[in-house]
Amino acid sequence: MRHVARDARLRRTTDVQRVRRAGASQSDRLYRVSAIVTSESHARIAISVPARVGGAVRRNRARRRTRAAFAPLLQRVRPAADVLVSVRQAVVDAPFPDLERSAEALLRQLGVLGVRS
Repeated sequence: MRHVARDARLRRTTDVQRVRRAGASQSDRLYRVSAIVTSESHARIAISVPARVGGAVRRNRARRRTRAAFAPLLQRVRPAADVLVSVRQAVVDAPFPDLERSAEALLRQLGVLGVRS
């Protein structure tokens, strides 16, 4: 499983709210992604899974699948940015390659995804 390092997580509520309010957003049927460029040395991510996605098991599965789709892309985020990913219900049942394509496309549309390393 792909892992997001602890220092690459956006954990403070005030940071998440700042991205939600002031960040640029793009969305598709799987995700709504907001990002704001920061002065940090690396990208940070927060994943939000609303209760309407389902019970705890479905929400946790959606969170794990989302983390796995976005983790390899975080190293390519240039300049460093705080990223907030809001998960939609379709993530639970969508094929994983669709999740990866969606994650890459949304980050590219936001203009924070650099070239492959």
